[in-house]
Amino acid sequence: MSIMFAARLPSDEHARWLDLLQAALPDEVFVARRDAAHDDDIDIAVVANPPPGALHGLRNLKLIQSLWAGVETVLADATLPADVPLARMVDQHHFDAGPQRLDELQVAQAVQRAGRRVGDDGDV
Repeated sequence: MSIMFAARLPSDEHARWLDLLQAALPDEVFVARRDAAHDDDIDIAVVANPPPGALHGLRNLKLIQSLWAGVETVLADATLPADVPLARMVDQHHFDAGPQRLDELQVAQAVQRAGRRVGDDGDV
């Protein structure tokens, strides 16, 4: 199975996030571009302002993890799979300072924990 990283970010920031996530979770396979031949392998999506339709048709998707606390953009996508849990980042330190993106390590840890909890029966 694999983790899709769907984000509308400047290319250097996109590459940095992907590198950090891969470094934090070296046993996971991350994909940044969809390939119809491998869409069924994607079971987790990590998103940051994803383009509309980025998750449409991912039949085995079990979790959507937003890098940001705000998920309005994700929820505004009419093609968002309705039966897949959406998690957002919440951190007391950052919450006290106002809504901000969390640092990369916290994101990687959240994805790792979520991946461990996703069961074969689809329960999270």
